[in-house]
Amino acid sequence: MLIALLVALQLTLSLHHGFAPLTVPMKLTIEPNYLNYLVCVEWDGPESGRSCWSLDGQYAARTHLYEIKALPTGQYAVRAQLFRVRETITTPIQPIQVLERLP
Repeated sequence: MLIALLVALQLTLSLHHGFAPLTVPMKLTIEPNYLNYLVCVEWDGPESGRSCWSLDGQYAARTHLYEIKALPTGQYAVRAQLFRVRETITTPIQPIQVLERLP
């Protein structure tokens, strides 16, 4: 008997380090569900930010592409949150290291 494990939210970063100003492409995989209504990507470091967009429940796309643009030098922590009716699902924090570009 094969049991499929559905992951409600997965965050995949295309890079974990690079030179400033760094653009970090990422992919969010969200299992469509009628309870889903909002997803947010947050980054914390020398420059912090948050970007959120609404979801259309069970009719929303499974894959969402996003970019954090022009991060300056420093250490960052990135995570995603899926807001559902009566619960919030959070991905593990993923680190990004942005190095200073030498002349």
